[in-house]
Amino acid sequence: MKFALKMILLALVFPASAMAQDAALELDASRSKISFVSTAPAEKIVGTAEDVSGTVKLNLEKLDGTGKLSFPVEKMNTGNKLRDKHLVGKDWLNAKANPTITFELTSITDTKDVKREGTQVEFTGTANGNVTVNGVSAPSKAEVKVKLDTAKNIARIEPTFKVKLADHKVEGKKGVVGDKVGETIDITGVLYAKVKK
Repeated sequence: MKFALKMILLALVFPASAMAQDAALELDASRSKISFVSTAPAEKIVGTAEDVSGTVKLNLEKLDGTGKLSFPVEKMNTGNKLRDKHLVGKDWLNAKANPTITFELTSITDTKDVKREGTQVEFTGTANGNVTVNGVSAPSKAEVKVKLDTAKNIARIEPTFKVKLADHKVEGKKGVVGDKVGETIDITGVLYAKVKK
């Protein structure tokens, strides 16, 4: 009886909305997509990557989070079959030895433009973590925009960041990086997820 009374008092002091601070996001691989741009003096390469999967755990009160996202190297597409074959080869991303590219989220900082309305939360911030390309991990920061609705169980995440090929020992054929392939790759994403409270 005392336990039941205590739980009732807790519910009055801490309403359900205050308790449900965490939301687990599971990416929808069929809808999520990464886009990348390599700009070099001799050539500009634009491509996409699909089958982006992973989970993110967000604290909706602190607007902080952790998680891991990845996509298969074989799913990268530049619109040129020969170039794509080279891209996944041993001289470049070596898909056979390192089949995925991953981003491990360790924290979200510098949040701003925060909007809260009912079950909807929207904000921008800096996603801190590590990117692993070609089997080599390096620290990374992504500017990210997040919008979610816990009632509809949907979320949209838009990251923007850069990957420096040298940080991941991606060298390619001699003389190609910096001429036909940019030393730094610009990456953006439109990621959709289901919200599991």
